[in-house]
Amino acid sequence: MSSGKRKKEARKIALAHEFYRCMDSYISFNYYSNDPSQQGKQRTKILCFNAYSDFLSHLYEFHVVMIKTNKVFNQPKKRRKLFSFFKKKEENKIEKVLTEEIKKLFRNRKNRILNGYPDNLKLPSSFYDQSIPNEFGEHFAMMRNWRNHVDSRRVSGNPISLFDFYEKYHNFIVILFEETRWLWQIDEDNFDWQEIDKFFDRVKEADNICYE
Repeated sequence: MSSGKRKKEARKIALAHEFYRCMDSYISFNYYSNDPSQQGKQRTKILCFNAYSDFLSHLYEFHVVMIKTNKVFNQPKKRRKLFSFFKKKEENKIEKVLTEEIKKLFRNRKNRILNGYPDNLKLPSSFYDQSIPNEFGEHFAMMRNWRNHVDSRRVSGNPISLFDFYEKYHNFIVILFEETRWLWQIDEDNFDWQEIDKFFDRVKEADNICYE
């Protein structure tokens, strides 16, 4: 296998793993936020916050790679056409693309319903009439950054708290997640995880300190 093919294969595995982490965090969030046996426990509150933060971060990171490796952005003529669209630094470009992606997904899903195809979330076409705030991508990036760095804004609620983000944008995030899951949910038992599999096997054999 050529180095180019190896690199492409490794990126596919990394993307699959990132989406798996995203999905796992979303499942954990729904468990901690909805299971009656977990309600009222301080640790559950922390784990719920962590799980939703992780969910957003992994979803954001997954889409960053998808955006950066999109063929559209590797074609000089198309890049020139997009020059006015991409005026600011890279992070601002990604924020803009994510906002436009959500708008596109809402249009496409509404059109599918209007053309007689059932919505996989059983939502009416009117759901997709919601206006997508232009600052969606910016706030999405904030959630990712504050989760990945020790930043006081993570817990200060200024300029936007995790709950504010949830209340304002969760509907949009779910659609972004569902569209991604349709393409990237894999058969984990038959997928070639390479180093991820090897890590578990080698840890079992290693003679290192183990916390119990």
